[in-house]
Amino acid sequence: MDKTKKFVITVNREMGSKGRTIAEKLAEKLNVRFYDKAVVDGLTKEFGVSVEELERVKAKKSNFWGDLYKSYIHDRVQSRLDIHAVSSHLENKNKLLTSAKLHQAEERIMRDLAEEGSCVIAGRSGFHFFRDEPNSMHVFIQCSKEKRIQNLMTDRGITAENAEQLVDEVDRGRNVFTRKLSGSSRYDSRNYNLVLDVSDLTIDQAVDAIYYIVCL
Repeated sequence: MDKTKKFVITVNREMGSKGRTIAEKLAEKLNVRFYDKAVVDGLTKEFGVSVEELERVKAKKSNFWGDLYKSYIHDRVQSRLDIHAVSSHLENKNKLLTSAKLHQAEERIMRDLAEEGSCVIAGRSGFHFFRDEPNSMHVFIQCSKEKRIQNLMTDRGITAENAEQLVDEVDRGRNVFTRKLSGSSRYDSRNYNLVLDVSDLTIDQAVDAIYYIVCL
């Protein structure tokens, strides 16, 4: 990757690994924009749903015919000049949100953000959306489950049981979404230029390790 030209770095991570913080600090060290909340805000605004609903859609197993039917109904309503139908559609558009529409919106939002200049993007299958970007780098942050649980207990003030449940549910949901989108597991190392286990690293050490690779 040529740091002297516009670039994009995507950072995917396991829940509770501190990967988002690592990505944000990496962006600071590189003096480029960091995107995470901007993508989520764009999606919740576009579809009129909560962050929790977005995660539910991601975790939902693929249903081709169901998604196709929802898309067909959506397009039919959009093309009609029936005010009542359009109003009803807007009130219930979260029910029409499919994984396919979420995929498309995420990619469009992230590409628009990346067009503004060099950046680091946290999560959201960025490795897949920018897989053909010539000046890009894709990182996966992993960490032992025990440490992830401890991180969540400290950061969120929750029990070990709740932290473990959160780790399992979010990781599973994100992998389901990635498989639907790319056809491969988010844990497949072939999706990334760098896979970094931070179990025994501080946040700063992890940032320095990635920065070193970026600057090679």
